This record gives sequence, structure tokens and C-alpha cells, in this order.
Amino acid sequence: MFFMKRFEENEWVRPKLDGVKFQNIGQQHNDILTECFHEEEIKAIVWDCGSEKNPGPNELNFKFIKESWHVIKPDVAQFLEEFFVNGVFPKGSNASFIALIPKVLDPKTSASTDLFH
Repeated sequence: MFFMKRFEENEWVRPKLDGVKFQNIGQQHNDILTECFHEEEIKAIVWDCGSEKNPGPNELNFKFIKESWHVIKPDVAQFLEEFFVNGVFPKGSNASFIALIPKVLDPKTSASTDLFH
């Protein structure tokens, strides 16, 4: 109840767009914007990314993705096609897992001597 009162909006004044003229795009541009992804487009986007940059916390940088493109290309294409058809990402594709790895002098032993002491 406290937060309802705190963030309650007393007046519902919203801007109106009556009389505003928006530019329209033609059918040709609409078709381009709504067509399926092309293999050349996907590859160009991947190759446009810096090779040493990570796309996420999975430690796979774009150099790895580029070098293994011949192997992963079908999966990437299928993923994007499913997104195009369904409009949603497959369950779990947007999940992230973070592993905290302690900094130790010798990771092969169980001794966890802190590097920053």
C-alpha cells in the first residue's frame, strides 16, 4: 500500500498525436524490412564484430566464432529462422550462467592462495 500511494499518478494526462503526420514507407521498403535473414547478412554482421570481443559471458570471442563458422553456421541460421518465424527466442536461449573462479597461484592444486594478499 505504501508504494501504491508513493508512485500513484493523480492525473492521467498523456500526450496526444492527433494531427501529426508520419511519413510512410513504400511496399518495397516494407518487404525489405520484413524479409527473412540472408546468410550473407548474418556472416557480414559476425565478421563486422571485433575478433577479440565476447558476445556474452560464455568466453567465446568472435575470433572463435569466425574460425568455426563452417561448423556453427547451420545452427545460427536455424536459430535465426526460428526467431523470424515465431517471433520469440527458444526457451533458455536468453539465459546466462556466471561462474566465479577464484584467483589462485596454481589452479592444479586445491590450495587457494590468494594472488592479491
